[in-house]
Order: sequence, then C-alpha cells, then structure tokens
Amino acid sequence: MDMTAALTVSAVAMATLIIVNRVKLFYATAKVKALIANGGELVIVDVRTKAEHEEKRIAGSINVPLDQIKSNIRQFVRDETVPVAVYCLSGGRASSATKELKSMGFKTVVNLGGVNSWKGAFESGKVKKSKKA
Repeated sequence: MDMTAALTVSAVAMATLIIVNRVKLFYATAKVKALIANGGELVIVDVRTKAEHEEKRIAGSINVPLDQIKSNIRQFVRDETVPVAVYCLSGGRASSATKELKSMGFKTVVNLGGVNSWKGAFESGKVKKSKKA
C-alpha cells in the first residue's frame, strides 16, 4: 500500500470514529434530557475537580471527582437502578467513571462527554449547602 492510500485509510477511519462518537453523545444527551423533561429520577455527576465544578457546571449536577467515585458516589446515589449521567471537561474522565459505576452495579450510566457539549442550563459559583431541618 502506498503512502497516499495509507493516509486515505487513516483519514476515513478517524472521520468514522469522530462521527460515531458524536452520534453516541447526541443520543446520550437526548436520553438525559428526556428523563429531565419527564420528571424522571436522574443524578447528573460532574467528575471534574471541585474548582472546575465551581467554575461552570450543568445545572443541578453534583460533584464527585473521578478519584472519589468509588468511595463517595453512594453518599448521593444509594439505589443502583437510578439513572446516572456523568460528565467532565472532554469526556475522558467521564468514560472512566462510567466504567467504574457499571462495575459497581449501577444499571443505567450515561456518559455525557465534556461539559461544553451540553446544550442545557449551566450554573457557576460555590455550591450553597442546604440547611438541615
């Protein structure tokens, strides 16, 4: 195979991978938005650092950094049948979190990819803690 053919094959493979990932993200986002619209139970988890979460986050999301998923997620999600959507900055940490949550027995885990892919509402600033009754 000559160099031009090899480059063409590589370019086609890369384009296919990009398209497949965008289609997956589109359907994951649509699934999450449908759950939100229908009032379904859903937990959106930001697996970035606390500082990243405070800067910009999906409205209503909670912050459980990737390195704390295994030890802290059950503080927020005790029922493994509750759908969980995860995101990070670009999708890498969210992918790792998705695998970890599934290995822990969570039934429905959706990788939303990167925060900037989200087309819904955002929040910023320090998270205000609710007063206990």
